[in-house]
Amino acid sequence: MELTRNFFQKTVSTRLCARTVRRMLLLLVAGLSVSLSPLVFSGTLQGLVLNSQGVPLSHVRIDFSGPTQHTIVTDAKGQYRITTPGGGTYRVRFSNQQRRQEQKVVIPESAVELHNFQLTW
Repeated sequence: MELTRNFFQKTVSTRLCARTVRRMLLLLVAGLSVSLSPLVFSGTLQGLVLNSQGVPLSHVRIDFSGPTQHTIVTDAKGQYRITTPGGGTYRVRFSNQQRRQEQKVVIPESAVELHNFQLTW
């Protein structure tokens, strides 16, 4: 009788444990797919903004207009990085206190692309 009861308790315990583990894995997988979905469909463009001699330009304002709108400023080394949902074609306006220039760029979907902008300044 004691052996039967121990066997029954272990069997029930194992079934509950297996069911719990399956549920936890399902929730984990579902949670990962939800949390990774913004990363899968975002496009990133990064690089340098350079003058006509190839010197990096710091503190240049960059306005991206296309499927979404973004404004960023290059850092002290002339570097920039923008991430957009879904990528797409953007009109890019560069400006500082004295000059303005415009270009077009395609930001890839689900990728990181290096792109240096050479301005006529």
